[in-house]
Amino acid sequence: MIAKNSSKLILPPFIISVFLLYYLPLVGFIGILTTSYMIWFFRDPHRIIPTVENVLLSPADGKIIFIEEKLNVIKIAIRMSPFNVHINRSPINGMITSITKTPGKHVSVYFKDVEKMNERNLLVIENDDLSIELLQLTGAFARRIECWVNINQRINQGDKIGIIRFGSQVNLIIHLKNAEKKLNTMINLGESVKAGEDILITMEG
Repeated sequence: MIAKNSSKLILPPFIISVFLLYYLPLVGFIGILTTSYMIWFFRDPHRIIPTVENVLLSPADGKIIFIEEKLNVIKIAIRMSPFNVHINRSPINGMITSITKTPGKHVSVYFKDVEKMNERNLLVIENDDLSIELLQLTGAFARRIECWVNINQRINQGDKIGIIRFGSQVNLIIHLKNAEKKLNTMINLGESVKAGEDILITMEG
């Protein structure tokens, strides 16, 4: 299956490439290869969402590049490569209480302060126990963030919330609101995770 709104990006270059095969075979062949990659890149594979309570799932496919724990706040950063699925999913059941899209640059996510420099989209998802800031970041090749949810919308854990076209990074800041509970980080730096399937954090209490 192809990600939502992706057909309009794939069909025009595919049609042009097929046409070019008759007149400029090499150019047409390269075009076919490029559109084939785009079909694969914008794939939307079926995911089996865990039916486990009190867990926080990965919002993105990619590699864990940052983990920081301070009191009742945990920050996690996940970097996506060109080979990952780029659809983002909700890590928890809850309500979208805020969406803030900020224009910016498109520098590589390997630079410092990309959270302040690059185009980004910040979603806040809340339930009784948690308040989560989910930041979608563009990069050098990621040019567009699509948000598929709205403010005051209730979502389930693992629901698709958007896509970053051709990139690049998703950051999470998890705030524990319920003082009677405790968060346990279940992942390590350098570990690969999948959106909607892998558990990042468990909650006790």
